[in-house]
Formats: sequence, C-alpha cells, structure tokens
Amino acid sequence: MRIGWIQEKALPKKASVDDLDFANRDATVMSDTVMTDDPLFSQSALCTIPADTPVLYLASMGDWAYIESSADRLVRGFVLLTALRINEDNDLPFAWSDPTGKYLAPLLAPQKIIYNEEEAKAYAEELCSLMGVGPLPQGTWEIKVDQNDESWHCTVFDDDYIELYGASFLSNGVIQQLSFPDSDTRWSSVGVRKNGSELDAGRWEQAKNQATEWIEKAAPGILDLVEPIRLRQMIDVGDKQYLFIEAKPLDPSFTFGISIAVILYEDGHCEVTEYSCYGAG
Repeated sequence: MRIGWIQEKALPKKASVDDLDFANRDATVMSDTVMTDDPLFSQSALCTIPADTPVLYLASMGDWAYIESSADRLVRGFVLLTALRINEDNDLPFAWSDPTGKYLAPLLAPQKIIYNEEEAKAYAEELCSLMGVGPLPQGTWEIKVDQNDESWHCTVFDDDYIELYGASFLSNGVIQQLSFPDSDTRWSSVGVRKNGSELDAGRWEQAKNQATEWIEKAAPGILDLVEPIRLRQMIDVGDKQYLFIEAKPLDPSFTFGISIAVILYEDGHCEVTEYSCYGAG
C-alpha cells in the first residue's frame, strides 16, 4: 500500500490518471508527528518530525497531507492534516489570466481558505443560504477548480442537466459569481410589459437599500471601491420586476465591476438571483 513514483510509460495503455496538482504552501508541524509513505494501510513511520518544524504542504488526500521536509534530509511523505498548520499568509499569489490587469481580489480581505472539493462544496452551500432565495436545490453536484486563478466553480444540476444553483469563488473565499436561476423565464420573453427605467422612485429606494446591504455581506469592503449602484435595466412581468443593477469602479483603470440581478416583489422585498464581480478572478 506504499505510495511512490513510477515512470508514466509504465502505466497500462488505457490508464486514465489525473495530474497531481501541487498547492506548494508553507506550513508548520504543530506537534511531534510521524511521517509515513503508507497512509492507507500500515501507516508505518518513515521518520518523526518535531513540533514547530517548517515544512512545505504539497497536497491533500482525505485526512492526510502530503508534505516535503528538509529538516534532517529532503523527504516527502504523509502526515495527518490535523498535525499541520498551513500558513495562509504565505499563499502563492493568484496567477491571473491577464497579469497586466488591475483586479479587485487583492484589495478585499480573504473570507475563507478552500483547499479541496469537500471544503469548496461546504462553502458553496454556505453561500446559497446567503442569497436568501430558498433552500439548497437537490441535484447532481459538479465541482471544478481553475488552476489559472485558483478559483472553484460549483454547480448543482437537475436530471436534465439544467443549472439549479451555481457558485464560483477564489480559493481565498472572494466570490466571483453566484446564481440561483428563477423558474419563471417570462422576463426574457416577448411578454415583457415594461423595459427601462420606469421603476417607481420609492420602490427603487427599497430595492437599492436591500441590494446594498446584500453586496456588503457578500464582499465586505467592495462598496468603498465602486461608484454608487445604479439600475441598468428593469423588466416588469406584472406581479414582480427583474432589476439588473451594476456598479463601476471608482478607478477606471481597474478591470472589474459589480453586476447583481434581483427580483422585486409587490410587497417590496427582493431576492437575489445572480451576483457577479467581474475582475475578481
């Protein structure tokens, strides 16, 4: 059951093996702990790593962390994740697709550090409740990670592969996009009764206050970086209005903007159906 390395050409011809993506984060062993190369069976010791030893966290496998240590000699193996403190302040910088662009994410405080699919799913579930639209939809989960900007993309589909809920965020918790598609699709059909800026001023004030409060919860501090939110488009379907709200950066050299779609009901309360922070990654 020992884990090690073989040459790629030694694999069976039809073998499908995923790439091992390394995190490469500085970490510290919190107490004397045993390193093993057999975490799945015997867990026999390769060596003991003393408390407070700095190591390099490479990847995770269940309850185990794959690390590299050079305290006594250069060695790689597995220790329990609970024995490790990963130094979040020393995370590698994001590898933006446009390295010359000025992006929002470095200006916002990290919300939560996500290391694996289990943590990404839990965070996506947490963000669903933040939207306040309804319970988490039941369906098939699809979770992907984009190594280009260290972002997670979580989607829940129904049996017909129609999206029920989506959440995208960076590995530091900064939200890129949330979506909770509304079942009523009349807002995009020819049945639209009004389309423009014909929303009553009082109702817009209600919606604006709710949208402002929600944005501050989703991305604390972001409203200090943008112009006041404005109504870009309103679509009236009779019993409710779809409001498409946006905010542009105060500094025009920044490559980002906020876009939020809400449903405004007759009683004045709003439900968020989509939130995007362009330039968050």
